Amino acid sequence: QTEQNGHAIRKAHAVASGVRVDTVVSLGVGGALSARLNPGDHVIASRIVKHDCVCSNDPPKETELMAPGKLWVSDPDRKSKDPGINIAPELVEWAEGLCARAGVDFITGTLISGDEFVASVRRKKELAGIEPGVAMVVDMEAGGLVQVAQKYSVGFLAVRTIADRLEPEAGDVERDYLDFKEPAADAAAALVAAMAGITTSTVQQTGS
Repeated sequence: QTEQNGHAIRKAHAVASGVRVDTVVSLGVGGALSARLNPGDHVIASRIVKHDCVCSNDPPKETELMAPGKLWVSDPDRKSKDPGINIAPELVEWAEGLCARAGVDFITGTLISGDEFVASVRRKKELAGIEPGVAMVVDMEAGGLVQVAQKYSVGFLAVRTIADRLEPEAGDVERDYLDFKEPAADAAAALVAAMAGITTSTVQQTGS
């Protein structure tokens, strides 16, 4: 999984540095951080937080999330800084509009990302606690990809389809992922096709 993340980041670098790109749109699967979500449900990320970009401290200090790629430890004002990355509202609204036109149900919220396959209910609840009630999904790619997009000053949007629930009946997140990853990938692919079809139709109508 970590190699997949590295491959995705390398591909994003190659694309963004080699051609003119306005926006990178990343679609794929992730794990639910909310009991509201089931396999096949879609989450549009309004912001992304890297859960493994941290400044660890001994008690009584708390471990801090850091903004990836930014000066942090030496910043005297870091306590007032946001460690997350907000997605441009117009891109979120664009994705919400496409999903609505395609008749696809979705939830908008925070995507938690990092180089960790989260196969523990306890760990999922810890990550959900980073932004209680707002953190919806966890993945392994978006945190790196959005950094690449920022480096090249291009827009970034992530949509994730749920592959495993917050609390499967048997409590086995890994089993849930293995059972539902293919249907979730199919649902994500169908979403890509629907969004691409609507976008192509809109471009054709605009040009006619």
